[in-house]
Amino acid sequence: MKALDIAIKDMKQAFRSFFAIAFMFIIPILVTSLFSLMFRGDEGEVEPTFQLSIIPVQIVNQDMGTMGSILADALGSEGLSDLLSVTTADDETAARQ
Repeated sequence: MKALDIAIKDMKQAFRSFFAIAFMFIIPILVTSLFSLMFRGDEGEVEPTFQLSIIPVQIVNQDMGTMGSILADALGSEGLSDLLSVTTADDETAARQ
């Protein structure tokens, strides 16, 4: 009960201070509003303004365990196909050529 009394006393003291109320409520709302105004962009624009080129990736799986195949499968997945062009090679010299 003593901890609850101390917490209530501290809350009363914090809400009596204008600076505490300003930093708890007013300043976060102002900062959020400013960022919204700065970065809102055009509402009518649907397409992105930049295009990423597809990155060619050569994979040589020299791992004897399963983690290498999991990573190779993840990089070659359908979700990354618009970002990565993944090809596999048997050894390091073939991949460098």
